[in-house]
Amino acid sequence: MVYNSSMEIQNGGSPENKKVLNMKRIAAFFLMTAVMLGALCGCSGMNNSWIISVNGNKIDKSEYIVYLYEQIKMFEETGGSDIWGVDFDGVSATEVAKQNAANSLLRVKLAVQEAPSLGVSTQVDESKVESDAAALYESVQAAADRLDIGGVTQELCKSIIRDGMVQAQVYDAVTGSYEINRQEFETYLQDSYKNDISLYKNMTLKAIYVAADPNAAPLDGKEPTIDEFSNTIKKEISLKGRERIDKAYELLQQGESFAAVQYDYSEDPNRREFKLSDDMYDEEVRSLIYDLEQGEYTNIIEYNGGLYIFYAKEVSQTDINDIAPEMEEQYIQDKKEEVYKAQNDSWVNAAEIKRNTAVWDSVEINTAVQAQESDAQAGETDAQAAETAAQQ
Repeated sequence: MVYNSSMEIQNGGSPENKKVLNMKRIAAFFLMTAVMLGALCGCSGMNNSWIISVNGNKIDKSEYIVYLYEQIKMFEETGGSDIWGVDFDGVSATEVAKQNAANSLLRVKLAVQEAPSLGVSTQVDESKVESDAAALYESVQAAADRLDIGGVTQELCKSIIRDGMVQAQVYDAVTGSYEINRQEFETYLQDSYKNDISLYKNMTLKAIYVAADPNAAPLDGKEPTIDEFSNTIKKEISLKGRERIDKAYELLQQGESFAAVQYDYSEDPNRREFKLSDDMYDEEVRSLIYDLEQGEYTNIIEYNGGLYIFYAKEVSQTDINDIAPEMEEQYIQDKKEEVYKAQNDSWVNAAEIKRNTAVWDSVEINTAVQAQESDAQAGETDAQAAETAAQQ
């Protein structure tokens, strides 16, 4: 959320800001695979606990719950607790998560069924199964307040891990013959370098941070200190919240140095510089920061319980040849996924897949728990994350 209505960059021009992504666009990829179950045959009745049947193999609800648990983690890593309030073109986030979990389960089960025809062995490393299954079981148990995990056992987790290992071998068998098209990759590389600024723009930042809470305690009442920038007594600032950040912004516009204003007005006691990375802030905030050139600062930005002004201390550009190896690796992975998806789609189309509607409808996700946890952590702002990044 941007605090000031204007998003122009100060102290060096006002370039057009990139169109930012909202929550729907950030999480829209979830919908790409949430379509398989739309054509499934529904079976009424709840006389047993199977939830999906694949070519006659009935899968218990408890096994499906483990796959759903993994989807919940992925959703919240992408969109936080707010994602559960997102409407995906008329479909709730909960239903999308449920459908994606079913798709993931189908992908694994179909691969296991097809393994013999591909010459893939179903024998796996049992010692790794034991360790991975123990970790999975422990992780799922922590979600007892969010999902009905009563039927999840350690033996079930071992079976799930085995299936996953076989599916990985099937994936390799299906995609192993892929060879990169050099001309297509070069076009992809050039387009990516041109359109994705985060691939090549390296930024060292400083930030002024103020808690957005108007009731936050002011920073007065402490002993005056020597201002390291002007060698004068540091004045006590009693302004709070928006008044405080507004004053800082006003001083910047009047030509005060960012370092001096940061020293007087930022509530983050560690005013270190830090590198911008794609795991900091959200897409909207990063977009505004990436628009900066060296020596520029943003307008006031409200994010995650804080008010920020970011300053681009240093800006550099990575040469395209330096990112080419990593981009090639990602390109190959994406192309292999396309190959595998085509094969998986053909298996789905040829399979007899049924859903036990009554059991399906009984599956619920308690999203209130995560929302409460997020509220409790609201005080941990990205100013602290920036400090951590600077120390690494």
